[in-house]
Amino acid sequence: MVLVWGWRALETAVLLAISLVYLRGWWQVRQPFRLFPLSWFSMGAFYLGVLVYGVAVVSPLADLSRQYFSLRVTQHLLLVTWAPVLLLVGNPYAVLRAGVSGLWPGLKKRPFSRVSTLSPWLIRVTAPAPAWFLFTATFWLWYDPVLHQAGLHSSLVATVEQLTLSMSALLYWWHILSVSPRVHPEMPPLVHAAYALIGAWPIKVTGLILLFGNSQVYAYPNPMWLPGLGLDDYRLAAMIAWVLGGIVYSTTAVLLVRRWLSAEEAKPVLPESEWATPYSLIAPGLEHRLPPEENPRQTK
Repeated sequence: MVLVWGWRALETAVLLAISLVYLRGWWQVRQPFRLFPLSWFSMGAFYLGVLVYGVAVVSPLADLSRQYFSLRVTQHLLLVTWAPVLLLVGNPYAVLRAGVSGLWPGLKKRPFSRVSTLSPWLIRVTAPAPAWFLFTATFWLWYDPVLHQAGLHSSLVATVEQLTLSMSALLYWWHILSVSPRVHPEMPPLVHAAYALIGAWPIKVTGLILLFGNSQVYAYPNPMWLPGLGLDDYRLAAMIAWVLGGIVYSTTAVLLVRRWLSAEEAKPVLPESEWATPYSLIAPGLEHRLPPEENPRQTK
Protein backbone atom coordinates (compact mmCIF):
# COMPACT_ATOMS: atom_id res chain seq x y z
CA MET A 1 0.00 0.00 0.00
CA VAL A 2 1.52 3.29 -1.14
CA LEU A 3 0.67 6.36 0.92
CA VAL A 4 1.80 9.82 -0.06
CA TRP A 5 -0.31 12.26 1.90
CA GLY A 6 -0.19 15.76 0.46
CA TRP A 7 -1.11 18.54 2.89
CA ARG A 8 -4.26 20.22 1.59
CA ALA A 9 -3.98 23.65 3.12
CA LEU A 10 -6.83 25.25 1.17
CA GLU A 11 -9.42 22.58 2.01
CA THR A 12 -8.32 22.58 5.64
CA ALA A 13 -8.53 26.37 5.86
CA VAL A 14 -12.05 26.37 4.38
CA LEU A 15 -13.26 23.72 6.82
CA LEU A 16 -11.75 25.59 9.77
CA ALA A 17 -13.29 28.89 8.65
CA ILE A 18 -16.73 27.32 8.29
CA SER A 19 -16.37 25.72 11.71
CA LEU A 20 -15.47 29.03 13.37
CA VAL A 21 -18.30 30.92 11.65
CA TYR A 22 -20.76 28.23 12.71
CA LEU A 23 -19.54 28.40 16.30
CA ARG A 24 -20.01 32.17 16.33
CA GLY A 25 -23.49 31.94 14.85
CA TRP A 26 -24.53 29.10 17.15
CA TRP A 27 -23.48 31.11 20.19
CA GLN A 28 -25.52 34.11 19.01
CA VAL A 29 -28.73 32.21 18.40
CA ARG A 30 -28.37 30.40 21.71
CA GLN A 31 -28.71 33.69 23.60
CA PRO A 32 -31.91 34.36 25.62
CA PHE A 33 -33.73 35.83 22.59
CA ARG A 34 -33.05 32.88 20.38
CA LEU A 35 -34.38 32.94 16.82
CA PHE A 36 -35.12 29.26 16.54
CA PRO A 37 -34.57 26.15 18.67
CA LEU A 38 -31.07 24.70 18.60
CA SER A 39 -29.51 22.00 20.71
CA TRP A 40 -26.12 20.63 21.55
CA PHE A 41 -27.06 17.66 19.39
CA SER A 42 -27.41 19.81 16.28
CA MET A 43 -24.08 21.47 16.97
CA GLY A 44 -22.37 18.12 17.50
CA ALA A 45 -23.91 16.74 14.32
CA PHE A 46 -22.62 19.68 12.28
CA TYR A 47 -19.07 19.34 13.56
CA LEU A 48 -19.18 15.59 13.07
CA GLY A 49 -20.23 16.29 9.48
CA VAL A 50 -17.26 18.64 9.07
CA LEU A 51 -15.04 15.86 10.43
CA VAL A 52 -16.49 13.31 8.01
CA TYR A 53 -16.03 15.71 5.12
CA GLY A 54 -12.46 16.31 6.26
CA VAL A 55 -11.81 12.57 6.33
CA ALA A 56 -13.08 12.34 2.76
CA VAL A 57 -11.13 15.23 1.23
CA VAL A 58 -8.22 16.10 3.54
CA SER A 59 -7.14 12.90 5.30
CA PRO A 60 -4.95 10.16 3.76
CA LEU A 61 -8.17 8.63 2.43
CA ALA A 62 -8.19 11.34 -0.27
CA ASP A 63 -4.81 10.14 -1.61
CA LEU A 64 -5.54 6.46 -1.15
CA SER A 65 -8.82 6.87 -3.05
CA ARG A 66 -6.73 7.58 -6.16
CA GLN A 67 -4.89 4.30 -5.72
CA TYR A 68 -7.64 1.87 -4.69
CA PHE A 69 -11.11 1.68 -6.19
CA SER A 70 -12.72 0.44 -2.97
CA LEU A 71 -11.51 3.53 -1.13
CA ARG A 72 -12.73 5.76 -3.96
CA VAL A 73 -16.23 4.33 -3.55
CA THR A 74 -15.93 4.77 0.23
CA GLN A 75 -14.99 8.41 -0.29
CA HIS A 76 -18.02 8.91 -2.54
CA LEU A 77 -20.36 7.38 0.04
CA LEU A 78 -19.01 9.70 2.73
CA LEU A 79 -19.59 12.71 0.45
CA VAL A 80 -23.16 11.84 -0.56
CA THR A 81 -24.53 10.24 2.62
CA TRP A 82 -22.94 10.83 6.01
CA ALA A 83 -21.35 14.24 5.48
CA PRO A 84 -24.43 16.05 4.03
CA VAL A 85 -26.82 14.46 6.53
CA LEU A 86 -24.75 15.47 9.54
CA LEU A 87 -24.07 18.96 8.21
CA LEU A 88 -27.74 19.66 7.51
CA VAL A 89 -28.92 18.32 10.87
CA GLY A 90 -27.01 21.26 12.33
CA ASN A 91 -29.28 23.71 10.44
CA PRO A 92 -26.24 25.38 8.81
CA TYR A 93 -28.05 28.01 6.74
CA ALA A 94 -29.53 29.86 9.69
CA VAL A 95 -26.51 29.44 11.97
CA LEU A 96 -23.94 30.45 9.36
CA ARG A 97 -26.02 33.51 8.47
CA ALA A 98 -26.03 34.46 12.10
CA GLY A 99 -22.28 33.92 12.19
CA VAL A 100 -21.57 36.32 9.32
CA SER A 101 -24.25 38.86 10.26
CA GLY A 102 -21.59 41.11 11.75
CA LEU A 103 -19.90 41.40 8.35
CA TRP A 104 -23.17 41.88 6.44
CA PRO A 105 -25.67 43.66 8.73
CA GLY A 106 -28.34 43.48 6.04
CA LEU A 107 -28.65 39.75 6.68
CA LYS A 108 -30.26 40.43 10.04
CA LYS A 109 -33.29 42.00 8.37
CA ARG A 110 -34.09 38.88 6.34
CA PRO A 111 -35.93 35.88 7.74
CA PHE A 112 -33.99 32.76 8.64
CA SER A 113 -36.66 30.20 7.83
CA ARG A 114 -37.69 31.29 4.35
CA VAL A 115 -35.97 32.95 1.43
CA SER A 116 -38.59 35.06 -0.33
CA THR A 117 -36.21 36.89 -2.65
CA LEU A 118 -35.29 33.89 -4.78
CA SER A 119 -36.42 34.08 -8.38
CA PRO A 120 -39.22 31.73 -9.47
CA TRP A 121 -36.80 30.12 -11.91
CA LEU A 122 -34.33 29.24 -9.17
CA ILE A 123 -37.12 27.86 -7.01
CA ARG A 124 -38.27 25.63 -9.87
CA VAL A 125 -34.83 24.22 -10.68
CA THR A 126 -34.17 23.41 -7.00
CA ALA A 127 -37.48 21.60 -6.55
CA PRO A 128 -37.42 18.00 -5.26
CA ALA A 129 -37.63 16.29 -8.66
CA PRO A 130 -34.81 18.28 -10.33
CA ALA A 131 -32.72 17.85 -7.18
CA TRP A 132 -33.03 14.07 -7.39
CA PHE A 133 -32.24 14.03 -11.12
CA LEU A 134 -29.21 16.25 -10.53
CA PHE A 135 -27.96 14.01 -7.74
CA THR A 136 -28.43 10.86 -9.82
CA ALA A 137 -26.83 12.34 -12.93
CA THR A 138 -23.87 13.71 -10.97
CA PHE A 139 -23.22 10.42 -9.19
CA TRP A 140 -23.36 8.43 -12.42
CA LEU A 141 -21.33 11.02 -14.31
CA TRP A 142 -18.25 10.39 -12.18
CA TYR A 143 -18.41 6.68 -12.92
CA ASP A 144 -18.00 7.34 -16.60
CA PRO A 145 -14.68 5.61 -17.42
CA VAL A 146 -13.13 8.69 -19.05
CA LEU A 147 -14.05 11.13 -16.27
CA HIS A 148 -13.25 8.59 -13.58
CA GLN A 149 -9.74 8.06 -14.93
CA ALA A 150 -9.27 11.81 -15.28
CA GLY A 151 -10.00 12.19 -11.58
CA LEU A 152 -7.22 9.72 -10.80
CA HIS A 153 -4.57 11.69 -12.67
CA SER A 154 -5.65 15.31 -12.11
CA SER A 155 -6.03 17.00 -8.74
CA LEU A 156 -8.21 19.69 -10.32
CA VAL A 157 -10.63 17.14 -11.75
CA ALA A 158 -10.70 15.31 -8.41
CA THR A 159 -11.57 18.57 -6.63
CA VAL A 160 -14.38 19.27 -9.10
CA GLU A 161 -15.62 15.72 -8.58
CA GLN A 162 -15.74 16.14 -4.81
CA LEU A 163 -17.46 19.53 -5.01
CA THR A 164 -20.14 18.44 -7.48
CA LEU A 165 -20.91 15.27 -5.55
CA SER A 166 -21.12 17.21 -2.28
CA MET A 167 -23.27 20.04 -3.66
CA SER A 168 -25.74 17.76 -5.44
CA ALA A 169 -26.03 15.58 -2.32
CA LEU A 170 -26.58 18.62 -0.08
CA LEU A 171 -29.36 19.83 -2.38
CA TYR A 172 -31.03 16.43 -2.35
CA TRP A 173 -30.74 15.95 1.43
CA TRP A 174 -31.98 19.50 1.93
CA HIS A 175 -35.40 18.31 0.72
CA ILE A 176 -35.26 15.07 2.70
CA LEU A 177 -34.41 16.70 6.02
CA SER A 178 -36.61 19.78 5.42
CA VAL A 179 -34.17 22.23 6.94
CA SER A 180 -34.11 25.98 6.36
CA PRO A 181 -34.41 27.82 4.08
CA ARG A 182 -37.78 26.32 3.20
CA VAL A 183 -38.86 27.61 -0.19
CA HIS A 184 -40.87 24.61 -1.44
CA PRO A 185 -44.14 23.11 -0.20
CA GLU A 186 -43.85 20.18 2.18
CA MET A 187 -44.23 16.75 0.61
CA PRO A 188 -46.95 14.38 1.84
CA PRO A 189 -45.52 12.00 4.47
CA LEU A 190 -45.43 8.83 2.36
CA VAL A 191 -44.12 10.71 -0.67
CA HIS A 192 -41.45 12.22 1.57
CA ALA A 193 -40.35 8.77 2.75
CA ALA A 194 -40.33 7.40 -0.79
CA TYR A 195 -38.28 10.41 -1.92
CA ALA A 196 -35.66 9.57 0.69
CA LEU A 197 -35.65 5.91 -0.26
CA ILE A 198 -35.04 6.42 -3.99
CA GLY A 199 -31.82 8.25 -3.19
CA ALA A 200 -30.18 4.85 -2.74
CA TRP A 201 -31.14 3.80 -6.26
CA PRO A 202 -28.26 5.40 -8.24
CA ILE A 203 -25.71 4.07 -5.74
CA LYS A 204 -27.10 0.56 -5.64
CA VAL A 205 -27.49 0.37 -9.42
CA THR A 206 -23.86 1.40 -9.78
CA GLY A 207 -22.78 -1.30 -7.33
CA LEU A 208 -24.91 -3.89 -9.09
CA ILE A 209 -23.42 -3.10 -12.50
CA LEU A 210 -19.89 -3.19 -11.12
CA LEU A 211 -20.51 -6.42 -9.23
CA PHE A 212 -21.86 -8.38 -12.18
CA GLY A 213 -19.92 -6.66 -14.95
CA ASN A 214 -17.72 -8.83 -17.13
CA SER A 215 -14.67 -6.58 -17.10
CA GLN A 216 -12.96 -3.98 -14.96
CA VAL A 217 -13.38 -0.61 -16.62
CA TYR A 218 -11.20 1.43 -14.25
CA ALA A 219 -7.43 1.12 -14.15
CA TYR A 220 -6.06 1.86 -10.70
CA PRO A 221 -2.30 1.98 -10.11
CA ASN A 222 -2.29 -0.43 -7.15
CA PRO A 223 -4.53 -3.47 -7.68
CA MET A 224 -5.30 -5.24 -4.42
CA TRP A 225 -6.31 -8.80 -3.71
CA LEU A 226 -7.93 -10.04 -0.50
CA PRO A 227 -7.03 -13.73 -0.34
CA GLY A 228 -9.05 -14.47 2.77
CA LEU A 229 -12.26 -13.25 1.10
CA GLY A 230 -11.44 -14.22 -2.46
CA LEU A 231 -12.10 -10.66 -3.61
CA ASP A 232 -10.11 -8.15 -5.56
CA ASP A 233 -10.30 -4.41 -4.99
CA TYR A 234 -12.79 -3.96 -7.84
CA ARG A 235 -15.33 -6.47 -6.48
CA LEU A 236 -14.88 -5.13 -2.97
CA ALA A 237 -15.76 -1.64 -4.20
CA ALA A 238 -18.86 -3.00 -5.93
CA MET A 239 -19.98 -4.74 -2.74
CA ILE A 240 -19.43 -1.59 -0.68
CA ALA A 241 -21.66 0.39 -3.07
CA TRP A 242 -24.31 -2.34 -3.21
CA VAL A 243 -24.46 -3.27 0.47
CA LEU A 244 -23.66 0.02 2.22
CA GLY A 245 -24.89 2.54 -0.35
CA GLY A 246 -28.50 2.56 0.76
CA ILE A 247 -28.25 2.27 4.55
CA VAL A 248 -28.56 5.98 5.32
CA TYR A 249 -31.36 6.51 2.79
CA SER A 250 -33.45 3.52 3.90
CA THR A 251 -32.95 4.37 7.59
CA THR A 252 -34.06 7.94 6.94
CA ALA A 253 -37.15 6.71 5.09
CA VAL A 254 -38.07 4.45 8.02
CA LEU A 255 -37.63 7.33 10.47
CA LEU A 256 -39.84 9.57 8.34
CA VAL A 257 -42.60 6.95 8.29
CA ARG A 258 -42.22 6.47 12.03
CA ARG A 259 -42.52 10.21 12.62
CA TRP A 260 -45.67 10.34 10.50
CA LEU A 261 -47.26 7.42 12.37
CA SER A 262 -46.37 9.02 15.70
CA ALA A 263 -48.01 12.26 14.60
CA GLU A 264 -51.13 10.37 13.55
CA GLU A 265 -51.31 8.57 16.89
CA ALA A 266 -50.94 11.86 18.75
CA LYS A 267 -54.02 13.35 17.11
CA PRO A 268 -57.05 13.63 19.43
CA VAL A 269 -59.67 10.92 19.05
CA LEU A 270 -63.01 12.12 17.70
CA PRO A 271 -65.86 11.56 20.12
CA GLU A 272 -68.33 8.89 19.13
CA SER A 273 -71.08 11.48 18.88
CA GLU A 274 -69.33 12.99 15.85
CA TRP A 275 -68.58 9.89 13.77
CA ALA A 276 -71.28 7.38 14.83
CA THR A 277 -74.27 9.37 13.55
CA PRO A 278 -76.51 8.03 10.77
CA TYR A 279 -75.48 10.92 8.54
CA SER A 280 -71.74 10.13 8.97
CA LEU A 281 -72.18 6.38 8.36
CA ILE A 282 -74.50 6.45 5.40
CA ALA A 283 -73.10 5.88 1.91
CA PRO A 284 -72.44 9.04 -0.14
CA GLY A 285 -75.38 10.03 -2.29
CA LEU A 286 -77.98 8.44 -0.03
CA GLU A 287 -78.27 11.26 2.48
CA HIS A 288 -81.70 12.20 1.12
CA ARG A 289 -83.14 8.94 2.49
CA LEU A 290 -82.49 9.99 6.08
CA PRO A 291 -85.28 11.53 8.15
CA PRO A 292 -85.05 15.33 8.35
CA GLU A 293 -84.10 15.24 12.02
CA GLU A 294 -81.04 13.03 11.22
CA ASN A 295 -79.89 15.03 8.20
CA PRO A 296 -78.04 18.22 9.15
CA ARG A 297 -78.52 19.70 5.69
CA GLN A 298 -82.29 19.32 5.79
CA THR A 299 -82.42 20.55 9.37
CA LYS A 300 -80.71 23.77 8.35
